[in-house]
Amino acid sequence: MEEFERELKASIREFNYLLKSKNYFEAHEVLEISWKRSKIVGFDKTAKALKGLINASIAFEHLKRDKPKSKRVAKVAFGAYQKYSKYISKSCFNTTLESASKGVERVAKEFNLKD
Repeated sequence: MEEFERELKASIREFNYLLKSKNYFEAHEVLEISWKRSKIVGFDKTAKALKGLINASIAFEHLKRDKPKSKRVAKVAFGAYQKYSKYISKSCFNTTLESASKGVERVAKEFNLKD
């Protein structure tokens, strides 16, 4: 568990940096490794929380690309983030995941995705 926690913290730090740098696709890639690993080691709530964060970064990437269907696709992807965000507080790594969620919420406001 300690090794996974170290890896997760490093992934979240990188994710937050990439969000600030507007490298949303890369942010999604960074979390995919932790997401897959969390499923293997049995951290189901963490896996769901990471899935939500991954979907948020995908939404931001679509909005950044600004193609004809970008807004529609982004709303669906961000809806998945909202669906899975409840698992952030339920994960045993909630403090680590909450820092990523704050970054997501900040970017969502910049893109006017928040209601």
